[in-house]
Amino acid sequence: MPSFTLLGSGIIKRHYVQPYALGHEIVHSWIGNDVFNRAERGNWVEGLTTYLANYYWHELVGDRTQAQAQRRQMVQGYNLHVPPERDYPVAQFTQKLDEHDNAIGYHKAAMLFHLLRQELGEEIFWRAVKALVAEYHGRHAEWRDLERVFTEESRRDLRWFFAQWLEREGAPALSLLEAVARPVAGAPAETFQLEAMIVQSNEAFRFPLQLRIQMEGDRTQMLTVPVRSQREMISVTLPARPIAIDLDPEFMAFRRIARQSLSPGLNHYVTDRRRSVLMAFTDEPDHPSPFRDIVARIESQEQQKPASERTAITPLDKDGLFPQEGSVLVLGGEASRSEIRSIMAKQCGERAVLNDRGVTVMGTSYEGPGLALLVSCHRVDRPGSVVTVLYAASQQAVAKVARLLFFYGWNSFVLFKDGAVAARGEWPLESDRTEVRLDAINPIR
Repeated sequence: MPSFTLLGSGIIKRHYVQPYALGHEIVHSWIGNDVFNRAERGNWVEGLTTYLANYYWHELVGDRTQAQAQRRQMVQGYNLHVPPERDYPVAQFTQKLDEHDNAIGYHKAAMLFHLLRQELGEEIFWRAVKALVAEYHGRHAEWRDLERVFTEESRRDLRWFFAQWLEREGAPALSLLEAVARPVAGAPAETFQLEAMIVQSNEAFRFPLQLRIQMEGDRTQMLTVPVRSQREMISVTLPARPIAIDLDPEFMAFRRIARQSLSPGLNHYVTDRRRSVLMAFTDEPDHPSPFRDIVARIESQEQQKPASERTAITPLDKDGLFPQEGSVLVLGGEASRSEIRSIMAKQCGERAVLNDRGVTVMGTSYEGPGLALLVSCHRVDRPGSVVTVLYAASQQAVAKVARLLFFYGWNSFVLFKDGAVAARGEWPLESDRTEVRLDAINPIR
């Protein structure tokens, strides 16, 4: 129904209107309601609309931080919701039934267009998008029609691109083998040659890969290399000694990342096959704790699941014992401060610390009765699982957060004050940094 959109009150209250809800539907007035799609033959409409509205809007208004956050969320969503054994090609997506389909048909498909834009360049990509709308105005288009339009506008053979990203399931799984730096003999002082090997552990994909090289003196250099095979050697001359290499630091590529290597968040807990809730709160007489609402919602959502797949809900063990497997959600406040402090100290270290006056996150302290903290850290004894803590300084602080708790699934930490977000962020992907070894004995001559 072109130009007619209804938005629920929940979306409006979450400030999710522009660009994600209203903006998305406005773009559908062109993509889907002007150029039509036979979804049963492959749904390309949601991927392109997601790319233009949910993602490109942030680029258009100059918000590079949020644009990067959207790319990160699309990559993480795919890795959390689409385990390899449940993957399927974008070409087979028809409609969204759950987050698993969303991660493929919306997010991976959106990143397909982002990769196509990098491949073709700005002018050709946008010219092809406009040509698509102009040529198929009032008509149906399929994936093969999109391939033809982009091929004609670019005057390049793009069969390999669409075969790889559209018709093939999966994504590249990347790592960097040992990186070595050698001083360059006879060159100006502090000139180094860096060599490293990029490795794909699965069948090779072809795509551009961004690297950030950290050098002495807080200097950095961005490098984009064309990856074509399972092993790709890079060699670059640098004006200072390289210290480390960050792999795809801005999430420009679409790739497989192990659960234990992703920035932890509440969605790690949600997508784990084994989940437990540890209740570290008490109900007052005739006044159930607001934490109880979260427990009730989880139980309600899992009524149709087999008992073996439901979340285990138990009181927090006073000795701090955890379930042997899976991710854990700890709910509690002042009455269990000591136990929660111990859990956070073991799982989060110095990143998030609960103290007598409030909490300290990444070195910044927060205090007050309206304080609530949602924090997730990788479970130290179970790779791939997380421990998520929702701590609140008062009953009122819990009540204002509980209803929208699972909306904040992508952040490693969210700090609330009186129900409003005061700070949020993600822990870095530490496994994507490779230290550079210095070989001063064998300089480059």
